[in-house]
Amino acid sequence: MQSIQERTSMRVKSIGYKDALIDLLEREGLYSDDPKDKGGETAYGISKVHHPSMWVDGRPTLEDARVFYWNTFWFPLRCGNFTERVGEELFDSGVNAGRTAATEWLQKAYNLVVPEHWRLLKVDGAMGPKTQAAVNRFSSRKRDWECALVAAMNGYQFVHYERQNDHHHIRGWLSKRVGGYGT
Repeated sequence: MQSIQERTSMRVKSIGYKDALIDLLEREGLYSDDPKDKGGETAYGISKVHHPSMWVDGRPTLEDARVFYWNTFWFPLRCGNFTERVGEELFDSGVNAGRTAATEWLQKAYNLVVPEHWRLLKVDGAMGPKTQAAVNRFSSRKRDWECALVAAMNGYQFVHYERQNDHHHIRGWLSKRVGGYGT
């Protein structure tokens, strides 16, 4: 049986996308029907409840997932235009909570961690050239700054799950970020 990495090594549209997709699919798994998951039945992380159009002809295939994640998250969020860490975090956040929330978290995280004399971003959930330029200017300066930005984004994602009282997903989400936590 081929691994996710082997199966996703076919044509991809962005080098960063291939790696991010492999990571995502390894976390999401091939298929799940966990009764604790509000998304219900999922294939490659694509929820039947949240994305019913992807299930019209049965379970989505790996190729369906590759195209879906590119068109729905990677490309609209411009993930390939950021540093690898920021792009992958933005992608993961978008998949978990939607593009608007992911962009808001990025904007809020930027405003939280930039030096005081830097201009703040408007937190509007819109991924545009100002957000992209400001984040890239910041995250490319120092590795520590990029880490702080990603950590702040993770903080907003944690609060998102906590507000939903979704402790089942908080544990899974944490274990993916803190290798082996809760296992």
